[in-house]
Amino acid sequence: AGSALGGALYAAGAATPLGPFATPFACSAALQLAPVPLLVLLLPPRSAAAAAAAAKAPDAAMPSLSALMDRSRVVLAASVVATAAVAEALNPLMAPHLRRRFHWDAAEAGLYFAVICAAYMLAALPVGRLADRAIASGHGARRLKLMLAGGWVLSGSAHMVVGPAAALAPHWLGGILTVAAAPLLGLSAAALIVPSLPALEAGIEGDEEI
Repeated sequence: AGSALGGALYAAGAATPLGPFATPFACSAALQLAPVPLLVLLLPPRSAAAAAAAAKAPDAAMPSLSALMDRSRVVLAASVVATAAVAEALNPLMAPHLRRRFHWDAAEAGLYFAVICAAYMLAALPVGRLADRAIASGHGARRLKLMLAGGWVLSGSAHMVVGPAAALAPHWLGGILTVAAAPLLGLSAAALIVPSLPALEAGIEGDEEI
């Protein structure tokens, strides 16, 4: 779905002032700001009573459908799916752009995507440690919201850098912005995906009262 949407926005962007390449990234960056207030409003902390009850309950072979479909899990799952769609939208656009504007060959374009993946892998460990520390601190729900909101803001900023900013900048500056955006894209993906996975499995622990 992400690739199809990216391609459609690329085709429609020919009629816009930003041009075909920058338009999909500008739209993506704007849409990525939408989950920030939604995460704050729709991602409720799991109550301390519910967390205690879950800890005392006997292990079940499979959680009930109502437990799997609680609001926090639905919101987190939607955030992960949206992250994948945004990343997928990059694929049909970047390689032709890198070849056309910067004259990169297929190997160099592949290396660019490898840098994004490497940044994700390198960031996953410290992001996971931060998530674990947030949970251990008793303020996991609040800090999970902050991490996810920060991830979406960073992802939107990276798309603005690699899209409109790089496309409209002089050639030399556009190359610098394009290269600089690669680790930001990987870091933002780690900030969005890594903290969500344990919360999807176990639910969101309630913040302790202080």
